[in-house]
Amino acid sequence: MHNIPMGGAALYLPATHNRLDRVFTAESGIEATSFIVCTEDALAESDLDDGLKQIASLLPKLRTGSEAPRIFIRPRNEEVFIDLLMMKGIEKVDGFVIPKADTDSLPAYLQRVQGTSHGLMPVLETKEVFDEQGRSSIRRMLARPEYQQRITTLRIGGNDLLRIMGMKRTKGVSVYETPLGTLIAQIVLAFRPDGFHLTGVVCDDFEDLDLLKREVKTDILFGLCGKSAIHPRQVAVIESGFAIDEEDLSLARSILENDQPVVFAQSGSMVERKVHATWAYSIMNRARSQSYRNKLSDQET
Repeated sequence: MHNIPMGGAALYLPATHNRLDRVFTAESGIEATSFIVCTEDALAESDLDDGLKQIASLLPKLRTGSEAPRIFIRPRNEEVFIDLLMMKGIEKVDGFVIPKADTDSLPAYLQRVQGTSHGLMPVLETKEVFDEQGRSSIRRMLARPEYQQRITTLRIGGNDLLRIMGMKRTKGVSVYETPLGTLIAQIVLAFRPDGFHLTGVVCDDFEDLDLLKREVKTDILFGLCGKSAIHPRQVAVIESGFAIDEEDLSLARSILENDQPVVFAQSGSMVERKVHATWAYSIMNRARSQSYRNKLSDQET
């Protein structure tokens, strides 16, 4: 499953959510097919034990197989990560979202998942991400063959990056209209050439769906493959925004067909198979991820 990027919407849920044992079922009314259960920023320290108890109670009940949603857990720190790995049924989750991922914290997580079936989604949200050398150090570490195959996607932690700059989101303003827009571009330039998939930052305003739509459009232009959702009403907007355009899918297939000329015209534009092959593979990967999510949605209904 690691080679299917975590595209579309991934809904964040605190581990203390009062419907956590039912939220992954069709009866919940939540249409997300990917979930992230958080024990970090979403919980106060005093709530951590209750959150972990709820996860431990949930794990044995989780469905597995092609009909099950993809579920990741965000540990609070390495100690909590170790506790999670020892829980009965932890093999039923797809993997873990690694908070504050940098060259100091990542090795422990990367080493501990070796020999398991779990994927990892590191969150780029520390001061190291602002520095070109820091981004390069993280990339070199993750690009080691034994590690890169574990990376499902890299997530960009917008709120923590803004916190480091002493800033916060402003209602009605896209994140791309802030200095973080420049940093997102730098992160894409640092990691995409090595084949890493990245997802867009959370849109805090879950009532302004027009803002979310605008932001998703820019996420796609920046080469991102998905976005975190913090409220169920955001899920449909994100999924719709990241849905593969049929024209793009047709073009991607044409580029990858062996009997096509090296250079050909489609929809009034010049297409070069060699130059555009990487883009075509990216579109096909997104289509695979979308097909997987649609399959789950159909089976839920």
